[in-house]
Amino acid sequence: MSEQDMIKEVRVRGPILFDFLANPTFQSYSSGVLKEEGLEDVENLFASTLTQTNSDTCSEVEGCALAGASTATQEDQGVQWTKLTHSTLIIGYGTEEGTGEKYWKVRNSYGDQWGDGEGNFLVRRGRNDFGCEAENIGITPILY
Repeated sequence: MSEQDMIKEVRVRGPILFDFLANPTFQSYSSGVLKEEGLEDVENLFASTLTQTNSDTCSEVEGCALAGASTATQEDQGVQWTKLTHSTLIIGYGTEEGTGEKYWKVRNSYGDQWGDGEGNFLVRRGRNDFGCEAENIGITPILY
């Protein structure tokens, strides 16, 4: 999901799952916008060419290959999935006064005394800090 897709989900359907790599910076959080320095924008993370042309053929050994589909793995393409170690919920988003920094408002499960005093924290939005944006997906459940 893109940043805009995530905003749309929060606005239309409410809180969304927010998995990320919890590190010591997160564990000692008390206020402000939490960020992981030195990362590329989410849009630049996967900017490398991800397609490899194959013919429409099938074999017992290699299986089927569709025209235009890539058989390269993410590792082959230099894209690595982030190890995600903690699940939370995005409950809102905004922009920090003074700095103009965009953030997600996230509800944690550590209780009211953790984070901002209400069990929430802010994490920088649009930069994939802690692997939190690049690996989220949106689904619409079908209820019977």
